[in-house]
Amino acid sequence: MTDANKTWQETISIMEIDHFADWANVEDILGEFGEPGFSQIVYLLRWPPIDPDNTVPCTFTAYRSDEGKLLCVHGYYDKNGVQTPFIFYVHPDHMRMGIGTKMIDFIVKQYLDTRGEHIPYDKNWNGATVSDAALSFMNKYSSNELAKRENS
Repeated sequence: MTDANKTWQETISIMEIDHFADWANVEDILGEFGEPGFSQIVYLLRWPPIDPDNTVPCTFTAYRSDEGKLLCVHGYYDKNGVQTPFIFYVHPDHMRMGIGTKMIDFIVKQYLDTRGEHIPYDKNWNGATVSDAALSFMNKYSSNELAKRENS
């Protein structure tokens, strides 16, 4: 069984990339298999949609099955103190199984634990450069979370 509280974080060298085209590309970057559970790695990324001229520290969060298979990845960078997502993928064979929700629950809890406040969805997710499917999911998730906050 994976331990949702077990995470690691590591910073490595500069990665220049021109796209995050599909799941295979994500597996090439993070590896198809690794330690089960959540893990994080920071790449100094040079990617034109974020900043065409400079490297930017980007945090990738991976979630892997009990067998270590990569199932979900979320990537963000800080821009003027705002945590801005730029990649959110669930393995194509594992969509609609709650894995994306598990990932975002982890990201939201980590944000609260490290910053002492709830994630401001309107600032953090507004204008995120993710796929239409990911944006739809993120909008649904944030609407549900905001409704929960109002009712508590």
